[in-house]
Amino acid sequence: METHEDAKQNQLTPFEQAIIRIDQRSDERLARVDERLERIVTLLATSIERNVGPQPPRSFSKEESGKKKVGGEKVGDEKIGGDEGGGDESVISKQSAQAVTLLNQTVTGVPQPVAQPLPLAPQPVVESPKPAVAVAKKTNRDNFITVVGVVCVLLGLLSSIIAYNISKTSPASSDRKGMNAVLSSEITRLVNLEILYKNYRVYTDYMLNNTLRQQLQTYLPKAPEAERPELVKQVAQAAEVVAIGPMFFPLRYLNRDGTYSKERQLGETWAQAAQKLDLNPEPHFKKADKLRVSSLNLSWLLLTAIVALSLFNIATLIHKERPVIRYVLAVTGLICGLISLVGLIQEVWV
Repeated sequence: METHEDAKQNQLTPFEQAIIRIDQRSDERLARVDERLERIVTLLATSIERNVGPQPPRSFSKEESGKKKVGGEKVGDEKIGGDEGGGDESVISKQSAQAVTLLNQTVTGVPQPVAQPLPLAPQPVVESPKPAVAVAKKTNRDNFITVVGVVCVLLGLLSSIIAYNISKTSPASSDRKGMNAVLSSEITRLVNLEILYKNYRVYTDYMLNNTLRQQLQTYLPKAPEAERPELVKQVAQAAEVVAIGPMFFPLRYLNRDGTYSKERQLGETWAQAAQKLDLNPEPHFKKADKLRVSSLNLSWLLLTAIVALSLFNIATLIHKERPVIRYVLAVTGLICGLISLVGLIQEVWV
């Protein structure tokens, strides 16, 4: 059987039912909060009674406050404090009572009389000494670290310039050009010798047939009648070879005495090839040797710059109470950096 309340609740809309459920949950949560606050108040009162003793909160009227005395010191119409620690216990008791009263007022919602807060005993103010020396040392250290940071940036820039010049002065390019020149010169020499010996062979045939023709012409008048037709035929063949021989070799290489100038032909063909090809490897190899030495020197300068940078970084890690070590490292690093700078100027710009 449904009760009257259930029937009434079934007649409500879902929204109203949800509102009712929310109110019920809120009431339950508030009840749990009140219960927890009562437990906290009970525990706090028990703790205060154990440590200080039972001190119920009390409020005094103006007439009673003038008569009430606690200890031996008077504040307005009321005396607070006492001899040998009595005043401190009274202050703690009253402050505990005030705390309990405020908690009861929070839980129950009923205002209760609260005693006026008691002034705490003034604490002596101890002035700390001004760290003048520490500030000065900190300032000096900051200045030192700032200067070292700027120098480290400059050393990093110097190291980058040295590394760039090392890559720029690499002897690999000159070595490659020198090897190309060696190959070109050897190929040109072989080609020129081949052309020379072809021309010289044709010249040799030409001189042989010319000499044979002259000898046969000299011997022909004295030869017997039976041999003359054959000799005439040989003379004609030799004369034909002598006539077409100059067409297969350059006559400009013939000397006045009829000899063939092989050196002249080799020289001219070499000069013609040198106008188109690089046939001299010596300048490239000399440049490669010079660049190799310069690259090695720049590598040492880069190592010196890295040592200087490391010394400056180590100097920043040294404690400020050891300034001698810090400044010795800094000066050593500065000297190494100057050596790298001067060496770079001599290698690149001088």
